[in-house]
Amino acid sequence: MSSHYHLLVETLEANLVKGMTWFQTTYTTRFNARHRLRGHLFGGHHKAVLVARTEPNDFSTLLDCCSHHVSTGEFRAIVLEAAVDAKKTLCQLAFHQQRLDHPILSTVPETEYLRGYTFELLAAF
Repeated sequence: MSSHYHLLVETLEANLVKGMTWFQTTYTTRFNARHRLRGHLFGGHHKAVLVARTEPNDFSTLLDCCSHHVSTGEFRAIVLEAAVDAKKTLCQLAFHQQRLDHPILSTVPETEYLRGYTFELLAAF
């Protein structure tokens, strides 16, 4: 599965479908424009799983990308560009990569497909 991602979001309203539609459309449009491509990037609909906070004031967000089609730099740039569009400030707390049981082979670029960030939402600017 090289064309999917994991995204943890918190919504204040019941508008996840609208938000995910915007996110996937915006991401696909920017990716295709950057690479002079056309068409869909993702094969299916999103899946929503309810996750509860461990602490009431925990505003950290974990964003993961599971696609070898998107480089780490591109993924980070897209996340930060989306934060600017949403007029939010993110503080990067951590960077995550795949575990040792998923080795990255220098001669096989498709093996580098798991990456993620933990951000803290600071405030609107």
